[in-house]
Amino acid sequence: GFTGLLPIIDLTAHFDATSPVALKANGFGVGDLTFGPFLQLPPIMGAAGPVFSERVELDIVAPIGDYNRHADINQSSGFWSINPYWAFTVLPAPGFEISSRLHYLYNFTNDHPAGSGPAFTIPRNFQAGAAIWDNFAASYTVAPGLDLGINGYYFQQINQDKINGVTQSNSETTNVSIGPGLTYAVNKTNFLFANAYLPVVEKNTTDGFHTVFRWVHIF
Repeated sequence: GFTGLLPIIDLTAHFDATSPVALKANGFGVGDLTFGPFLQLPPIMGAAGPVFSERVELDIVAPIGDYNRHADINQSSGFWSINPYWAFTVLPAPGFEISSRLHYLYNFTNDHPAGSGPAFTIPRNFQAGAAIWDNFAASYTVAPGLDLGINGYYFQQINQDKINGVTQSNSETTNVSIGPGLTYAVNKTNFLFANAYLPVVEKNTTDGFHTVFRWVHIF
């Protein structure tokens, strides 16, 4: 198969009220395009049905989103990225599910970095370090169509950032979050997801509690 994702993003952000520096976000616009082929392998079957399923995918992130060189936060990253991953689901017992998606991310150079500060403070180029991360979840069916469980992610940058070709010490990002989640099957073609993420480790990244609500419709 083939994946194509194009987000629509509304950005608002601010520093603390006592900060002498303003923070400019790029407002409402289109994000970067993620696209690529995937291979869904046949499930491994047990006596009562499938017990293991896996998929591999090679995604490319194209920097086609809105990008304002005079804004601090943009919908687009301003650079290309390669993001392959391996996803799998284990069904160890009736009603139980364990899933994981393991990613690798390589980022190319942004030759036109953005920022709202004076022009002489903005670097000529920037390259974010490569990273690995894992999205994971485990759930149990508590009622027909309703699954409850836990979900989380572990993100680890494995190379330091570079500014104007110079490696930046202590620039690696680490982000570990975990929290409750639920899935509700409205019918055979509509599914609702709710996930919360409580921060465990946060280094060189945004801070705080995150929630995600998602509706999936199968055509």
